[in-house]
Amino acid sequence: MYAYLICKFCNNEFIGRATFNANGDVYTTQTCGSKQCKSKLFIGKNNYFYGKHHTKKSRYLMGHSEYHKHLKGRNGFDGKGSKHKQSSKDKVSLANSGRKQPDIVKEKHRKVALQLWKNPEYASKVLSKTKDGNSQKYNKQEKKLDIILQKYFPGKFIFSGAGRISLDGKIPDFIKIDTLDKVIELNGIYWHLLRYLKKNKNITKEEVERQEKIPYTQRNVDVLFVWDDELNNENNVKNKIENYLTL
Repeated sequence: MYAYLICKFCNNEFIGRATFNANGDVYTTQTCGSKQCKSKLFIGKNNYFYGKHHTKKSRYLMGHSEYHKHLKGRNGFDGKGSKHKQSSKDKVSLANSGRKQPDIVKEKHRKVALQLWKNPEYASKVLSKTKDGNSQKYNKQEKKLDIILQKYFPGKFIFSGAGRISLDGKIPDFIKIDTLDKVIELNGIYWHLLRYLKKNKNITKEEVERQEKIPYTQRNVDVLFVWDDELNNENNVKNKIENYLTL
């Protein structure tokens, strides 16, 4: 039967269903049906499962159920690795366009990432994945510098930019093999200088090097910066590295 009822949350009157069980107890609809009130019905102590826990058997059955079959046909997703329809992707993309994470969220993610990288197992797992595929290949400038290193300093440095060697989470481009206390960073003019000029017109190579040197100093590692526009003069690069090695 239907009756005039009062919503449990907004106190508005609505027409709802009232039923009786075998004992004569009355059960009625508790909310007016609005989205806000319906959601409150399942929050905290209002949720019928509040304070309860699934048994180990229940968790096993849920984990090994064929629930994915019930999803088949919904938005083109069948629960077996199928992809969403393009129309669904477009809706998600449109909903998220222009949205930015608050600074407090970014800072939280940064702190979590720093903690994760302190775990050697996590760092090793992530770095091992970067070794696959194209990540092992040099770019043109790195290859050019590697040729100079192998020509004048054979066996001294190894390319580690693909994640082969990590210094407490910091991955240099080249590292001295025998001691691991000297590294060479190859800085591209655009990525390490020009793109920062939009925000700071007074920034220089020296300032960039000073800032990028800090993480290595904290690890007691010496770093030499070579800029990609310097590679045009092979002799100058050779002399620069020779002076660095004699320090």
